[in-house]
Amino acid sequence: MRSIKQRIFTTLVFLILISNLLSQSHPSEIISFFAELYTQNETEYQKVRNEVFHDFCKEFNLDPNNEPNQEKFYKLYFMHDLFTGTEAEDFTSSGAFKIPYFWHWRKPNVRHEILRNSGRKPLIEIPASGRFTQYQSFADIDRTPSLFLSDLFTEDPKYYHSECGEFYTFGWCSEREMAFCLLLELMGYQGKIYQGGIHVRSHFWVEMIDNSGNVILIIISVDNTFDISSWKLAGMEKDDWLINIGSGDQIEWYNNKAKSKTEIDLVQKIQISKRTKARVSKLVGNYIKKNG
Repeated sequence: MRSIKQRIFTTLVFLILISNLLSQSHPSEIISFFAELYTQNETEYQKVRNEVFHDFCKEFNLDPNNEPNQEKFYKLYFMHDLFTGTEAEDFTSSGAFKIPYFWHWRKPNVRHEILRNSGRKPLIEIPASGRFTQYQSFADIDRTPSLFLSDLFTEDPKYYHSECGEFYTFGWCSEREMAFCLLLELMGYQGKIYQGGIHVRSHFWVEMIDNSGNVILIIISVDNTFDISSWKLAGMEKDDWLINIGSGDQIEWYNNKAKSKTEIDLVQKIQISKRTKARVSKLVGNYIKKNG
């Protein structure tokens, strides 16, 4: 007969395996929340993007009644409409989440004027800590996806600036696209961040079905700074497409952060309270009503 220690060890191994399987089979809270948010607003949201979707289908001879085609297109654009801005100007905000744009690494740096809402202390006076100790202050941090998104889902706004009042999170083009690309990857899309000149945007490899039942490979480009999108046939192998990320001093870093296991794990651990869910749901409902 096995000893008690052996039975305990076997039981622990079994429990660990079950725990791992459960964690793999169930999406994280943040992804579940976005899925619920889309489902709640699906019918009304599709009216917002219906014309764009049918133009998209017409251009590539796609089947507009194919449910996977509908889901891939509408969910991607739904997420874009949540996070997008309209211009690269300080303090401007748009999209359902109304995330203000703040330039970074300029002199003077406008981020040094941002205050922590609680106590109204300047971020420049708050030491960077934890994973960000390489920065001089909290105002100087390049906002990775986990920071960008965890701030977005706090119960109360964390930041304040006299030009735009209280707000939850903020970021310029690279910070928006890193968070966006990471979320879309978790939702099943294959994406990358591409740099052209000094600006970056997100690209996604999407498989659609045409009217003859054939798979059509399409690249959808989404710009969450200027609220711009475009699409084209892939025209290359996926591996070749993935490594073509444009050129820029930080573009590899942006893509590494968007696909970082550490960042992904931190994002998946974000908890969303009932009060926050209600706040976000209201924002989305108001946006769709306004644009419907």
